[in-house]
Amino acid sequence: MKGLRLGKRICVFLLMLILTAVLLGGCESKRSAGFSVWFFNVGKADSILLDCGGSYVLIDCGEKDTGKELVQALQNKGIKKLEYLIITHFDKDHVGGAARVLKNIEVGCVMQNEREKDSDEYDDYVEAVKLSKVKVMTVRDEESFTLNGTSFRVTPGEGGYDKDKSNNFSLVTSVDREGVKFLFAGDVQSERIEEMLDKGLEHCDVLKVPYHGREEEMLDELLEALTPETAVITSSDKEPESDSSMEALQKAGVKTYLTRQGTVCISVSDGEYSVKQ
Repeated sequence: MKGLRLGKRICVFLLMLILTAVLLGGCESKRSAGFSVWFFNVGKADSILLDCGGSYVLIDCGEKDTGKELVQALQNKGIKKLEYLIITHFDKDHVGGAARVLKNIEVGCVMQNEREKDSDEYDDYVEAVKLSKVKVMTVRDEESFTLNGTSFRVTPGEGGYDKDKSNNFSLVTSVDREGVKFLFAGDVQSERIEEMLDKGLEHCDVLKVPYHGREEEMLDELLEALTPETAVITSSDKEPESDSSMEALQKAGVKTYLTRQGTVCISVSDGEYSVKQ
């Protein structure tokens, strides 16, 4: 009898282990099908990773001297391939680490704007593109794509800017996941913001504040049109965001996170989002 009872207990224990494994497997599947955005702490520079259920998009690559750390961060997450690499514009604090990324991580497609840059960082990027033989899409008209239920819309500048031309040509990326909307505004400044306002802007829940939160006379108008709940500024202690930008965000009731205080991660699940830093 004791042996029979022991056998039953072993069977029950094994069944519990199997059930636990199934449940954990289901949770893992649910996690892998989720959506998260990492705003990396790479100084006054942009590098933003979007995980669309195991398919990845990287927006900008920070500066050259943080390229090694960026690649290491991607590899630590087990990322072997980026479906898209979006280079908003070719200033060194956006394209600087791109050459190292292209040399170490497979990339399905690079999306870039049409305005070239005279710099070593741009030359390194062009050479890395040639060596990797990656597909390059120069965005001249709005482009859209979807990854695992996440919708992307990439919008170029129309041009004709009198100043800040490199920044104003930034590719602006709109993302929608389960009705939670993000806007990654590159380094757009007044002329481009006016252009965006004239074309019409939809509400976004999360705004990547343009131009690292530096003083911008059109920021109030941009916030009024977008009505974001949350904002992220990519700044550094050496080159912090401006007081006027923080005041504008506070006045608009926007909860603001600074990457100089640590990498920011935003996750979306069941139409809701949460923020960790």
